[in-house]
Amino acid sequence: MPMSSPAAASSAQGFETGVFTSIDQTKIPYIHWRQITERKDGRKTAVVFIHGLYSTAEAYNRVLPDLSAMNLSSSSVYAISIRQSGKITMEEKEKKKWKSDKDKDDKEKKEDESKANLDKNTLTASVADLNMFVRIISVRESIDMSCFVVIGEGTGAVLAATWVHDFAPRIRGLVLVSPALGTGGWPANALKLPGFLTKNGVKSTCPVEYLTDDERLKPIFAQGNTAERTVTTMFISDYQTCVQRLVKDSGSIFAPTMVIAGYGDKYLDINNVRTFYSNLGSVRKEYHSFGANLLEPLFSMQRSTIAIRIGEFIDHLYVLPPFEPDYVRMDRWSTSADQYRQLKADIKKYDTKWFNIKKNLMHKAGPKLSPAISLVLKNGILNDETEQYITDNKIRTVNPVGMWLDRKFLRNDVISAWRKNKNDFYSIVETLAKNLIDQERPINLLDIAAGNGRHTLDTISRLKRYDSLTLRDPNALNVQAGVNAIRRRNQMFHAEFKQSNPFEPSSYHFDNKFTVVLAGWIFETNPRNDDILIALRSIANCMDSGGYLIYTNHPWTPNPGKFAAIFDSNEFNVRNRSQAELDALVTMSGFEKTDQLCDVNGIFSVSVAVKI
Repeated sequence: MPMSSPAAASSAQGFETGVFTSIDQTKIPYIHWRQITERKDGRKTAVVFIHGLYSTAEAYNRVLPDLSAMNLSSSSVYAISIRQSGKITMEEKEKKKWKSDKDKDDKEKKEDESKANLDKNTLTASVADLNMFVRIISVRESIDMSCFVVIGEGTGAVLAATWVHDFAPRIRGLVLVSPALGTGGWPANALKLPGFLTKNGVKSTCPVEYLTDDERLKPIFAQGNTAERTVTTMFISDYQTCVQRLVKDSGSIFAPTMVIAGYGDKYLDINNVRTFYSNLGSVRKEYHSFGANLLEPLFSMQRSTIAIRIGEFIDHLYVLPPFEPDYVRMDRWSTSADQYRQLKADIKKYDTKWFNIKKNLMHKAGPKLSPAISLVLKNGILNDETEQYITDNKIRTVNPVGMWLDRKFLRNDVISAWRKNKNDFYSIVETLAKNLIDQERPINLLDIAAGNGRHTLDTISRLKRYDSLTLRDPNALNVQAGVNAIRRRNQMFHAEFKQSNPFEPSSYHFDNKFTVVLAGWIFETNPRNDDILIALRSIANCMDSGGYLIYTNHPWTPNPGKFAAIFDSNEFNVRNRSQAELDALVTMSGFEKTDQLCDVNGIFSVSVAVKI
């Protein structure tokens, strides 16, 4: 996405202001302080600040001179605005109203999708903003990703940590200052109120003394004694899921990390912070305490002292080469490997009398009342009929109990995330294929785990042209269903569908080279990294340079073992491979990752990599 030209009016003050257009076409402001001196090693480096909920990017203008101990003069420094209150212009409100009036018939379906979609008012939307912003700066300023340091405060620290967890950027370091890994300071009870009472947002307040102890800076946050922001319930809900993900799965963060925190209160849950820190996957990490208990310590009277600690941390990072864990062996030695080995224990923890009563009742009465439960118990979650029900996202019963059960199933975080992941995957496939058409390049597509091929065939049918279509799947029933579907669509001449094992090199003997390869929902089924490398390297060998690999990942599960315990199915017993781990395997195989989408809960992701 293009950035606007920086505002020339600010050039005399040593900084520039500008905006960039995010993935949902929202204009996001940022500030840029230009590099003044050259580094001794000649490297171009960047520091990105992310403010908290009650502050602004512009506020860093007031304190940057006091942060000189960070040696910021030799780096390009940026501060990006986060979507604090979901402020929407009147024009956008009118568009939403018009769209709502136009689509009243689809209201229930849209409400069901709301948890899985990137909403303008979520913390995840700001995570996507940060991901796009850093990538744009990296390309525009020719700064390698390994030369970025990201510094977040309060809610901004949660945002930065979520970005590193979900997108696994290979940055030099992450600094979390007073990370707001708690929910006490939020109007969390607003989530229990009826929607019509909270549709315009709820007030989130914080005493100014919790933000800064510098009297000169208090007006930055509020004119009185209390800072106030309007936040949407979607923002609050998303914030809570991000905190849960970070505290439970910080072992998937491998970037060198520094945490600076006070003693904790309702705004800063110190137990969460310490749990997050102790479980970090990075071996290069530092924890520092400071006396004040503030959400915005870089605006406190101690900011110069904090800056010294951060500066020393950053200097040490640049003395050493970028940290690279042994990603290949993470199938044996990692947090996710430990969790995978503990799955049986996770299933057993649900073996309680009350849980078994509910489970037995569901197994006996559920299929008679709920189409969703009937499909999962009969065919499994990965069956085409079950998948179609999830994708359609429509309740197919009039029984009140069945409607309630199906609604809970379809709105479940994992199911909603999977549905969005499917939509994202094939939307990306279609977009990249159209790009190849515009570039007058051939579309030779290989799908190594096509299922019955329905989604791939639907996507291809919407294109103006394609040159060849090769479908593979390890399941014989899927292959037969796919062959029949191709015959019905009269696409037999251009499409070939055979059974093959995607983890066997012999499965990749082809006469032609491919420009697009799909690897959806297959790497998740195999916990062994050696097998993943075999598949990825075999894929690379049968691709043209500049071709696209589109792959999915399942890096996080909120309640491991719960689905398996409920449905007595091993389909849910998968190893949650971290995004950093899978991306590293992709890079080792001759690809360069270029883009990624994920759901608001970080449960599934879809990524694009280019064959080098």
